[in-house]
Amino acid sequence: MSAFYRIIKTFEGRYYYEFHSTETRMLLRGGERSTIALCRASIASLRIICDSPLEDTTGCLGAPTEILGYPKFKAERRGRGVYTISLYAKNGKCVGKSRDISTPDAALDVYNSIRRYARYAETRDGI
Repeated sequence: MSAFYRIIKTFEGRYYYEFHSTETRMLLRGGERSTIALCRASIASLRIICDSPLEDTTGCLGAPTEILGYPKFKAERRGRGVYTISLYAKNGKCVGKSRDISTPDAALDVYNSIRRYARYAETRDGI
């Protein structure tokens, strides 16, 4: 699989990354950062903590889990039956969030893909 990070610059001069499993499938989007160095630091953090456990206290993706410490992935069910997967760093801040996902199985697939491919994916500058 050719997973990769794409760094993108906004019109306002801020930077964020997208983690893709293929050219068309975006799995995770990082928050906007003021510099490209901070954006790269977010990617480095993701690479380190990508094997974190999944917290699903409501059981939206299966059996409920207990509240976990950080770092962790967190599964949430939002309105209209969509799901998201978020990754939180050791300091409790969100490193990245998935797009809206339509089914619980697809959400688990996103989680497993991030865990499997994020550590060794290449970085591409889209700026």
